[in-house]
Amino acid sequence: MSDKPELGSTWVHRNSNPPYVYTVYDITNEHSTNPDYPVSVSYVGKNGRRWSKPLDNFMDRMIQVERTGEGT
Repeated sequence: MSDKPELGSTWVHRNSNPPYVYTVYDITNEHSTNPDYPVSVSYVGKNGRRWSKPLDNFMDRMIQVERTGEGT
């Protein structure tokens, strides 16, 4: 399975223009063994709207925003 995004990390849609920024606030269904309830990522936009995607879908469609100070 894909790595999970960190809580508080920021992401943008891979193909959005302009880029809309979202912050991950929860990972759900981590302990579910039922395939009807996949591990999912919950995230919020700057406008306060909340969204959720299955983890694999999230990782395929989102790009993490580079954090200030990383890689220096």
